[in-house]
Amino acid sequence: MKYIAFLRGINVSGKHKVSMPELKQLFESLDCKAVKTLLNSGNVVFESQAKKLSQLEQNLEEKLKEHFGFPIPVLLKKHDEILALIATQPFEKIAIHPNIRLYVTFIKERKSSDSTQEKSLESEGFKIILLEKDLCLSVLDLNFEGSTKAMERLDKTFGKNITTRNWNTILKLAHL
Repeated sequence: MKYIAFLRGINVSGKHKVSMPELKQLFESLDCKAVKTLLNSGNVVFESQAKKLSQLEQNLEEKLKEHFGFPIPVLLKKHDEILALIATQPFEKIAIHPNIRLYVTFIKERKSSDSTQEKSLESEGFKIILLEKDLCLSVLDLNFEGSTKAMERLDKTFGKNITTRNWNTILKLAHL
């Protein structure tokens, strides 16, 4: 089975540094095959015989903490899920211009109150589209709001058990 691991909070502003070659080696030591990393933000494509996603996710988090000395939340997705997301063309109706940024946020555990809170995120220049229980899309217009502020708003709404990636990163990961 082919998976994509999204690691949260590494290599941000010089904190929680993790080298991608070291990360790749660690995944390989855990019987992951065909391991590839993308960018410096903790994106890992790999193959594994593991069947239980939650167990694999927990095992990776434990090994990462043991190896690097600090907790690194991991959100796993099956490669097929990412391909299915791309096939829906979720941003198809968005008017793209140079200041538009498209993001995908993976939510590990949703709170029951998220559905009402998501409405508060829809403001001029920032919109989220909740697709499933564990996934939302964000459209950010930099003419109105900066990326850092928008990510802080997502954290405040959904908590720390999320991770966000640019749509272009998702497209690249699907083709690794």
